[in-house]
This record gives sequence, C-alpha cells and structure tokens, in this order.
Amino acid sequence: MTVLLEANQNQVASKQYPDVGYLHNYAELLDWLGKTKSQLAFRNDNKADALTAIQKLMEYSDREFFLYDQSLEGDVAFQNADRTFRRSSLEFISRGGHIKLVIKSKFNENAVLSNELRVLRAVFPNNFEIKKASEAFNSAVDKFVGEKANFAIGDNNKYRIETNTGLVSNEAYSCFNDKEKVKKIKKEVIAHYSSCHDYFDKT
Repeated sequence: MTVLLEANQNQVASKQYPDVGYLHNYAELLDWLGKTKSQLAFRNDNKADALTAIQKLMEYSDREFFLYDQSLEGDVAFQNADRTFRRSSLEFISRGGHIKLVIKSKFNENAVLSNELRVLRAVFPNNFEIKKASEAFNSAVDKFVGEKANFAIGDNNKYRIETNTGLVSNEAYSCFNDKEKVKKIKKEVIAHYSSCHDYFDKT
C-alpha cells in the first residue's frame, strides 16, 4: 500500500518523521501520528483506509466525535471484521465520549447498520445522537467544506474531510492536530446542528 503524506518544507525541517518503510501497516502510521499529535495531513481515499482513519481519529479523541456522511451506505457502513465503526463507537462511549452523527439522506440506507445505531442511541441516549441534516446544515457543508463532502471532527483539533464523493476517485485528507481548520468547521457548519432532525423520526 502506498501511503501519501502531505507536508510543507517547514514541517519536515522542524520535526523528525519516521521512515514509512519501517511501519508495518497504515494503522501503525496513524497510531504514530496520533500519539505525537502531528500536524501532518495524510491521505485516506479508499474505503478501508477511510474506516481506519475514522477509527483512529475516534481512538485519539477524548470528549466528542462528530461525523457527517452522505448516507448510511457510506464509509461507516463498510464491513471489516477487525475494525468497525460500531465497535469503535462502543469503545469511545465506554470512555465517556459523546458521538454525534448527521446523515444527509436516507437513500440506499444500510438497514443493518441503521438498526444497530438505533440500539446504540437507545442504550446510550446521553452519549450517542444521530440526526438527519437540515437544509441549513447541508448548505453550510456545501459552502465551507465542499459539495457532496463528508467529514469527521474529533475534539477541537482532529478532522477528516472527503470530497468528490460519488465519483470514481474520492479525495480525503485527515489530521490529528489542526485547531484552526476544526475551529472554522465548528463555527460555520456544526453551529447548525440544532436545526437538524431526529434521524429515526418518521414524520
């Protein structure tokens, strides 16, 4: 697997980054970036890498994790026996974390995942929320993140942003320590969270 890292020359000159060749897999690289609170942005375009990135961002978050996806047929529904969104969610909640999901559309919904998330919300009503995006929220995403974009935010400094969703080749970048970018997304997009509706509301 080719791992693509994006960094400017000042970052590379001021910090010692490990040789990717010494790392056994993608998850190990992300563990190193998370533990060192690196400001380096890293690529995670395919579904397997996307799920690993989401899992690791949640793992290295302490208080809150926010995820916006086009539908429950996206990255959070990708099946992998060893690393699943549901398992990561349970681990995060067990540490006292609070998860908020906002889903743009119920089109092509993954029924199994939907039922599992319904159970999570019922069992952990104070730690797990799932909403259907409002027009105001979707408009803010289009304007400040990108049209047809997905994103995840961990605490006040971690993010994953995926653009060009629905195309043959998506583009996604993540970072474990970028307070300025996260602050902007919270201010311009997540501020509209209160306008979103209960995902399971049939009205």
